[in-house]
Amino acid sequence: MTSTRRTIFITGAASGIGRETAQLFADRGWFVGIADVDAASAMSSTSSLYGVPELAVYSATKHAVRALTEALSLELERYGIGVSDIVAPYVRTPLVVDAERKAYSVTTTGIRLLPEDVAHVVWRAVHGHRLHWRVHPLTHVLGFVLWLAPFARRPLVRQLCLSPEHRAAKPTAVGRDA
Repeated sequence: MTSTRRTIFITGAASGIGRETAQLFADRGWFVGIADVDAASAMSSTSSLYGVPELAVYSATKHAVRALTEALSLELERYGIGVSDIVAPYVRTPLVVDAERKAYSVTTTGIRLLPEDVAHVVWRAVHGHRLHWRVHPLTHVLGFVLWLAPFARRPLVRQLCLSPEHRAAKPTAVGRDA
């Protein structure tokens, strides 16, 4: 017997975005498989648009999610499997709110989204055909500016992500003889 019930697998489902997304899909009649092993998320973020100071490893993983999404989308389309990523700025989740040390960019850009905001975009992504889904106007604007003016990437990221003290510090010669 074959089931026609739609199925989705959600990682990071114990809290935050994963939990809200799992609940939304279950409420709408989907069979929801869930997993959660740690605080890392399985979605992209605005950090996938440019490497973020103070979050270098996090940014690198988000770049990897973006590349993985693009590759899997091509590989799996012949099987009728769609792959998308969700690109969001900071979301009010325990990972962000309860962080012992908050990146300066949390202060400059703010925490403007709730997990349910992202869950609704995931719902639209499952029913849509885009590869990258940007959640908040900030992400749309930032993505457009970075695309339109690649020369402005570094200065813009410096302004948004580095504290005034850090920006004012003079670079030191590392690995050079004085």
